[in-house]
Amino acid sequence: MSRLPFKNSSKENTPLRKIVANTPEILDSFKQMDEAIAKELDSELMELTRVRVAVNNNCKYCKSLSLIDLDVRKRESILQNNESMDLSERENVALELVDHIMAYHGELSEILFQKLKKNFTNEEIIALLFQIGQKNAGGWFNIAMKIG
Repeated sequence: MSRLPFKNSSKENTPLRKIVANTPEILDSFKQMDEAIAKELDSELMELTRVRVAVNNNCKYCKSLSLIDLDVRKRESILQNNESMDLSERENVALELVDHIMAYHGELSEILFQKLKKNFTNEEIIALLFQIGQKNAGGWFNIAMKIG
């Protein structure tokens, strides 16, 4: 049971959104950020990074959630925090970014930044950083609200 009530809304599909629906302006901003990030990153990369953030936060609900169908081997390797041969260089760099940003509270080494520049556009790097931040905040919200 969540610490705060769900707002009855058939439009909202996750517990986080059902709680945040109590503050419509915040919910709208949250959705707008998701939409803006999705314009820069493909859905599979967004899901890979979302799951890795969940692993880093140990958010049981977020780890159990599947927003899109991912290859089972990819999903399992991410959940177990293993490197996978099934991931592209681009995907591995994105996951390295998640782990690094979360472990070092936003610090970004020049070596990792150069890997990012090699694999992503400037716009995608910005979107990746906001994806990590937003999903991290969502995970903390879920943990604080005892969603899971």
